[in-house]
Amino acid sequence: MKGWSRLIHRPEVTVGGIVGAILTLAIAGTLDLFLPQAGGGWSDAIRKTIVQFFGHPWEEVLLLRLAVGTAAVAVMTATGALLGALFALLLSDFFARLLRFIERHHTD
Repeated sequence: MKGWSRLIHRPEVTVGGIVGAILTLAIAGTLDLFLPQAGGGWSDAIRKTIVQFFGHPWEEVLLLRLAVGTAAVAVMTATGALLGALFALLLSDFFARLLRFIERHHTD
């Protein structure tokens, strides 16, 4: 458990997670603007999900639509943060190894 704690508290993991979450929210938030011809959108997708899970009478309940939308955005944001943190960790490790390789083989 000590190794995981040390890994999680590295600054590149924190920055990667934050950047991944922000990029995920930005892409998800502007998806309807970039793909208007695809039809539908977030509200339509949430309605279809509610109809699929609960049936037609529940699709107009605002509280349920907010809960399902919030859950969807939370899952997407958490996934984006995790992927951003992993990417930042891999990138940091790559450059650390590259710098060690250069220092070892540097001749003046």
